[in-house]
Amino acid sequence: ALIHICGGNDMTLAEANSVAKKISEKMDVNNAMVIWGARVNDEFDGYLRVMLLITGIKSPQIFGNKVSSISSFNENILPKNINESKLSNDILNIRELSID
Repeated sequence: ALIHICGGNDMTLAEANSVAKKISEKMDVNNAMVIWGARVNDEFDGYLRVMLLITGIKSPQIFGNKVSSISSFNENILPKNINESKLSNDILNIRELSID
C-alpha cells in the first residue's frame, strides 16, 4: 500500500504518522508492505487529504459482487463537468510505471 498525506502548515509529523498507522492497522494484514509519505501545502491549512493506493484486494466488502473496470469506475466517481486533462498533478505525478 502507498499512503500519501497532504496537509497544511499546521500538520505535524505525529498527525501524519497517526493517519498512516491507523490505515495500516485497518488493513489487518501482517505481510503487507506499507510505504507512506507526507507533504505540506499551504492550500490545505486546517485539513488533510489522504490518498491510498492498494493492490491485491479481493474482499467483497470493498467491491461488492461485481468488480468494475477502471474506466467505468472513473466515470462513476468523477463529476460529469470535470475535464480530466485539467485535473491537478501536484500530489503525485506518475510519468511511467513499469512492473518487472
